[in-house]
Amino acid sequence: MDENEFGEELGKNLVEAGLKSTKLRTLFFALKKEKEEGFRNYLRYKIGTGDVSPKVLRVIEDAMDKCKENKIDFLKTFTIALQNFYYFRFEPFIKNYSGIENTISNTCHRNGAELKEINFDTEKDKIIINTRIKSRGRVNKREVEREMKANVASLSEGLRKLDFDIRIRF
Repeated sequence: MDENEFGEELGKNLVEAGLKSTKLRTLFFALKKEKEEGFRNYLRYKIGTGDVSPKVLRVIEDAMDKCKENKIDFLKTFTIALQNFYYFRFEPFIKNYSGIENTISNTCHRNGAELKEINFDTEKDKIIINTRIKSRGRVNKREVEREMKANVASLSEGLRKLDFDIRIRF
């Protein structure tokens, strides 16, 4: 295995461990500043403050040990993990894009509206689905947003675990 494969695996494992993207950047800069042993101590300190979960610590320490065994640079591996992290965060949305679009469109039709536009965005650690709809009467915006979110979350297990919001514009 090389740095790319380890980095990809680490990125996927960090997403599964529930690491927030804001914390990932902090960890990356701490790793650049500290050496590996100093980074391990920093992670343990972050567990004490509640910024990092023990599950994330285990994932990172396992990756550090694997890199040491295979004589691979952990900083490069972590950099690749950082690049892949965002893809793995969005992966459930990418895989289910047409299903998400159909679900939102069907929800609009049931509530007397028509879907005009849909796009994805991020805001801190939340994924935002922005929709623009054309209303054919009175539409209760909050109720439709809640219904859309429930319907999208029910599409797959991966979507149910994610922290996302749906916003409607007219």
